[in-house]
Amino acid sequence: MVVDDEPSALQHICSIIEKKCPAYQVVARAENGEQALALLPEALPDIVITDVRMPRMDGIGLVARLHREHPDIATVIVSGYQDFEYAKGAIQSGVSDYLLKPLKPSDLQELLERLEGKLNGVHHRHRTELMKAMCSQHRPGEDASLERYFPSRRYWAAIVRKNGLPRRFSRHTGFEIFSTEEEEAMIYGRDEMEALYLYPEELLEGRPFEAVARGLYEAELGPYLYVTAVVHREAFPIRVFPGVVKTLYHKLDESIVIGRNQCLADSDDGRQAEATEDERRQRELVERLIQSENSARLPAEAGKLFELWAEAGHNQIYVENQLRYLLQLMKQNHDFSSEYGNYTFLMDEALYYVNSMAELKLEMVALLKLLSAGIPAEASEAERLMGDILAYLHGHMEHPLAISDICGKFGVSQPTLSRWFRKYQNTSFNNYLTRMRMERARKILQQNPGVLVKDVAESVGYTDQFYFSRIFRSVVGVRPSDYADTYKKIDCE
Repeated sequence: MVVDDEPSALQHICSIIEKKCPAYQVVARAENGEQALALLPEALPDIVITDVRMPRMDGIGLVARLHREHPDIATVIVSGYQDFEYAKGAIQSGVSDYLLKPLKPSDLQELLERLEGKLNGVHHRHRTELMKAMCSQHRPGEDASLERYFPSRRYWAAIVRKNGLPRRFSRHTGFEIFSTEEEEAMIYGRDEMEALYLYPEELLEGRPFEAVARGLYEAELGPYLYVTAVVHREAFPIRVFPGVVKTLYHKLDESIVIGRNQCLADSDDGRQAEATEDERRQRELVERLIQSENSARLPAEAGKLFELWAEAGHNQIYVENQLRYLLQLMKQNHDFSSEYGNYTFLMDEALYYVNSMAELKLEMVALLKLLSAGIPAEASEAERLMGDILAYLHGHMEHPLAISDICGKFGVSQPTLSRWFRKYQNTSFNNYLTRMRMERARKILQQNPGVLVKDVAESVGYTDQFYFSRIFRSVVGVRPSDYADTYKKIDCE
């Protein structure tokens, strides 16, 4: 928005912007501060360029109002030499910058280029906040705000999740993930295992979105995990995005089958398999063993249930509900020590990390043995092993460090290792590993602020620098490049 009571000066500034500054467009013109404020709700400018001396409301008064009521709008004062001392008062009112008359095109062009990075950061922050609100099914705000920060006419969406659903019965739920400014698509994840992609249609450049989504899905496939992707097959305006997210999450919840890679559409029919007669008989047998406190046969017979669930292709929610029921039955019929009372945490950890039903069977059968025996391991031995495990993690963080590999190397079950992390570190394995890696990344950036983000990512175990940047910002609060910049400035000083 350009504000000046002299028509020739107003036209001069607008012409420079239109001819020399292609990243910007003039959305409104005003003759004084009052008129500018009246046009503001409809124009929604990122920058207001204003003269100083104008009737009714001058530039200083306008800047003060904008700084107080719309702090994200950048303001630029244009003044003559005779008004320079007067214009300096605008600095205290929150003006972003000022220009002197007669205005040179190169000066305005240079100033707008300088402000562009700041404005991109403001837009990204607002898009991130709105993205989180819409993905959390909260009211995203007015349509005008959505259209400002999501200007495309149509969008496409897909969700890609590694391994099981987010933890729902543990306070160690992981870190929310957001896209960085460098990424063209908007991304949100309820934890570090998930990415919900929002693509503006023009970003596709004519490519079918299903092909783009399949590429995102295939990029995540690997030996230590399984991947579920759900694609929304129709483009949509941003205002209906919360409904699209709800559909994607619902389809994801009902589709995840432990150990199975899948790329689906949210419109695909999906029916949960019914329990077979063999499964019902086996569950009744396990129930009788629990009620009779026959701990000798229980692990082996319970293990057969996992094989039947895998054969039937039951989804994670079905398996989880069955396990929760059986463990609740065990709690009612056994006198657990306090160490094993919070079994939901251990089950959450197992469902979150395992990459196959066979692995889940091993972990849950081990948990059943612990619960039925009710005898804790020797504390001294657990503490010694825990110390060895932590030392190993710190010494090998540039490697993948899957929890299954750590369990195999140190000869402990996953439920036991998860329980130790909760007891001795008051967090989950994954959260501990993430924070450890981010702390190492911070030290690298502090000591060598000129290092490439890609190299930092690789040194702490991440092959994808964008994924690393999302995690870093989620934990530290800023992007790795911005964090490094603060130490570059310190070095310069």
